[in-house]
Amino acid sequence: MTRKARKRQIEKAMTPAGGWTRETLRKLGVSWPPPRGWKKKLVRNASSHPGRLAIDYTSRNEALRSLGYPTYQAYLESPLWASIRKKVLARDGHCCLLCGSWATQVHHLEYLLPTLLGQDLRGMASICGDCHHHVEYDPSGHKRSPEAVDRCYRSARADMASSPLTQEFRAIVRGGAS
Repeated sequence: MTRKARKRQIEKAMTPAGGWTRETLRKLGVSWPPPRGWKKKLVRNASSHPGRLAIDYTSRNEALRSLGYPTYQAYLESPLWASIRKKVLARDGHCCLLCGSWATQVHHLEYLLPTLLGQDLRGMASICGDCHHHVEYDPSGHKRSPEAVDRCYRSARADMASSPLTQEFRAIVRGGAS
């Protein structure tokens, strides 16, 4: 997206009173209340990283702070995350849901509070390190936006879900016959 297109997108999202609603800002990836300089950041980011938002993962980080974790890394180092990770890997038989290889990591499909608390494990998937890196980073090594991560994951999942080799590997890992 060009800077000009991003400016038009921000202007188009404005209410008749000349402001923006919480929902509109959320869709743009901006937290509430909007931080100082949010429009300039979105516009500046539009040309430097097309398709990526400048204010990524804001909602996730706010949710984690509300749970007492100052950073995502602090959450990942917590006993809560260790417990959730163990449950998700066991549920999926340590099978990467993208390629079928041995999974050692868990990918968040969403960052809703029940998911972050481990109350709803459907928002997480077992994944191998290579696939996790593929969905989280673009080919040039830049971190993808949450939306781009989701698109990449869903695309890879669709490609691999019907693979006979993947289905056979999952059956073996889970102790079933092929």
